[in-house]
Amino acid sequence: MSKCKKVYFANENSAKFYIEKLNKTSLRKVKPVRAYLCEKCLNWHLTSIVSEENRQLIYKDRQIANLKAKIQHLENEIQRLTNKHKKGLSDKAMKVFTAAC
Repeated sequence: MSKCKKVYFANENSAKFYIEKLNKTSLRKVKPVRAYLCEKCLNWHLTSIVSEENRQLIYKDRQIANLKAKIQHLENEIQRLTNKHKKGLSDKAMKVFTAAC
């Protein structure tokens, strides 16, 4: 096995622990987001590149958040129109009541 020149960890847990530590303490803009097992040296390395699987999850999460925002907007619009309709009905009822008296 050829040794990599990258920082390596003996196991995945150690690598993930270090990622957590870096995310809490590092001021770097780009930080590692996941660990991967290297085929060359059979040790664990860190990368800031999001896996395709994670990229898809992030995309789906954004889609869900956008849909939730649209639902909230539509619920607010329904409420506004319902209140407007109720107010219109109560104004008409008041006119009818006043005219009857």
